[in-house]
Amino acid sequence: KIVVWLKEVADNLKWFGDGSEIQKQRLKNYIDCLNSADEVITGHPIEHHEYFEDKIQKQIQYVPVPLNVDYMYDNFYSNKKINGIFAYIPNPMHRRGRTYEFARYIGDKYNLPVFYKPLQNGQKFDHINQKDFIEMWSPYLYHFNLDPSEIQPGMQCRQVASVGSINIGGVNESHRFLYPETASIDEDKLEEIFVGYLNDENKRFKVIQYAWDKLNEIYSHRAFKKKIDRVVYG
Repeated sequence: KIVVWLKEVADNLKWFGDGSEIQKQRLKNYIDCLNSADEVITGHPIEHHEYFEDKIQKQIQYVPVPLNVDYMYDNFYSNKKINGIFAYIPNPMHRRGRTYEFARYIGDKYNLPVFYKPLQNGQKFDHINQKDFIEMWSPYLYHFNLDPSEIQPGMQCRQVASVGSINIGGVNESHRFLYPETASIDEDKLEEIFVGYLNDENKRFKVIQYAWDKLNEIYSHRAFKKKIDRVVYG
């Protein structure tokens, strides 16, 4: 079978049809490509592809991008965590939200250390490799990421769940699936939930265990293979 993978979110593709003949032809070619495939799958939640629902002749199937959960667990998991906060921000400016401000506020108020990815003047955002970066943030119990984008899959949050930390904030896809209680950018709500975790070890254990179970159920290589087998073989 020929399977087309929708990598980008459909909302970002509406520029195809804004009027010019070249863009109209580009959109037609795109739709023809989808219709010529045996199956169409996407790594994003289906609701973000409504733009194509009446334009293609087959159902778009949801198959989320997988994470090598076993590798992450074997190399970076620890149940001995620094009782502190790592404040994570993605590269695009519009996705950073108020993560740093909120992390700083919580750290000051509850006397917790807050760590940030170091950025010097003129330094590129991706100045360290992935392994070093994971080793930088994974020792911290709390991972703050108030990314306001609902159309992002949330790869960072999946890694957080794989190393036994707790994600606070953000509304990416994986935030909602793995940490539903804290999948928000409402800072008052997040502070209230955070205080509950801070004061109750059982709550912390439950949220870490829930995220781990969901991670394996939805995003592991085993889960991905099952979904692909279903798409290809029925």
